[in-house]
Formats: sequence, C-alpha cells, structure tokens
Amino acid sequence: MCGRIADSRLLFDDGIDLDVVSWNSMISGYVRIGNTSTAKKLFDEMPERNLVSWMFLRMQTEQVKPNEITLVSVLSACAHLGVLEQGKWVHGYLKSNKVELSVFLGTSLIDMYAKCGEVSLALEVFNEMGVRNLLAWTTMIKGLAMHGGDMEALSLFSDMERAGIVPDDITFIGVLCACTHAGLVDQGRQFFDLMTTKYSITRKIEHYGCMVDLLARNGLLDKAKYLIQSMPMEPDALIWGALMTGCRFHRNVELAEDVVKHLIQLEPGNGGVYVLLANVYAASGRQEEARKVGNGWMKKES
Repeated sequence: MCGRIADSRLLFDDGIDLDVVSWNSMISGYVRIGNTSTAKKLFDEMPERNLVSWMFLRMQTEQVKPNEITLVSVLSACAHLGVLEQGKWVHGYLKSNKVELSVFLGTSLIDMYAKCGEVSLALEVFNEMGVRNLLAWTTMIKGLAMHGGDMEALSLFSDMERAGIVPDDITFIGVLCACTHAGLVDQGRQFFDLMTTKYSITRKIEHYGCMVDLLARNGLLDKAKYLIQSMPMEPDALIWGALMTGCRFHRNVELAEDVVKHLIQLEPGNGGVYVLLANVYAASGRQEEARKVGNGWMKKES
C-alpha cells in the first residue's frame, strides 16, 4: 500500500493543472494508510477547496460526526462535481457507522450515483430504502432514463403509480425522456396526454421539447412541427433544434430550410445554424447547396 501511495505521489507531483478530484484522491490515499499529517498538509496546500474536500478530510482525520444536513450537502456536492470515489466513501461511512438511511440521505445517494453514471448502485440504494417519497421515485426514474434504462424507468413509473405516489411535472420529464430514448412514440403520446387528463399538470417547455424530439427522431416531422405551432409558449432554439436534427436524419430539406429561419431569428449570430443546414443538404446528397451555405457563412464572418 505504501509503495502504491509513493508511486501515486510521483504522478501527482508531476501533474499539471490538477483538479479538485485529483487532490481529494491523493488526500484520501494518505488517510487510508494512516498518514493524517501529510493528508492535512496537502489539504492546506490545495489551491481550490470545496465542501467535499473540507468535510471529507474532517470526517476521516478528526472523527467528526456530521449531521444529516451536512451529509446531504456533501453528497449533493459530490453529484455536482462528479467525484464518485468521495461519494462512495460517504456511503461507506453511513454503512460502517450504521446511520439510518432516511429518505433524504437515500435520495441524495441515488442522485449522486446516477449523476456519476453508476445507475446500478443508485438502484441498489433505492431498493434498500424503507420509505420513498416523490423525489426519491423521480430521481431514480430520471437516472434510469438518462443512462439507457428506458424500459426500467417506465416500469418504475408504473410501480410508483401503484404505490399511490402522484407524479409531478419533473417526473414526467424523466418518463418522456425514457420514451424518446427508446423510440416509444405511442407511449410517449399517452404520457403526454396523461399529464393533463389524469393529473392536471400544466405542461412546460421541457415537456414539449421531449415530445418534439420523440416525434422528429421517429420521422414524424409534420406532427412535430404542428406540435411546435400549437405550443402555448414561444418555442426556443432547443425546440427548433430538435426538429432540425430530425430533418437531417430523415433528409427533409424543405422543412429544414423553414426551421433555419426560426433559428436565425432566435440566434442570429450562431454559425452553428448554418452548419446544421449544410449538414442536411449533405445528408440529402445536395453537396453544392451544402458548400454554398458554408461559404456564405464564412463570408459573413470575414
């Protein structure tokens, strides 16, 4: 172990622009071999410290017993920064100290694991929780939806309904994302309707964005455009961009030319709009038009 820490320190000392994760990992290594004085010295030398760094060191070297609010804050910071190892350490701390997994701690662990890409670990925590509120269910559904567990997310939504938990608008974002990733057009439409007919939830621009993306990806471009035109709020560039992506994939040049007009109105200085149109032309075998669009934008820039 000491040999490995020495090798790690050599690499650490040779590193350039080390991030917070690198510093935390090095500190953790010294703590694990009982060299707390070097761990503290490194902490003092850190050019940038955050809540994770500070709390992580204190919990390991000073036997500080943090309360639930502090632990939730540390886990939230781990999720935001993507520092999986520190998040795992906190989870291990909870287990070794037999800290009861409250709904708030459990949900924070689920969120941390999901945002760090460890969905299976998030699901383990979810299944271990004795009490689950709406936030716990929603966090798990969104985590599955964002990491390829589309059918599992939809199955979990059904379990949530059977458990008597009423979904909110954020839950439906996760559900609609799952439908989009899985290409489930009919189910996506059913959930979109369910929001208003069963739960009286006001749809937000994010829900319309999911539906436009779902329809456009599956070649239902006219229906996607109709949905945009029927929105109760002004569509943003993300909405039109989703339709544009569908135009490229399904080689619909005519509609792409119309969509570009809306994107230019919203983002007149965004050269990416012209790149998108050029890509649609290229995908449709219209290389000359693609070159003209690209050359036209380059002249504008110069």
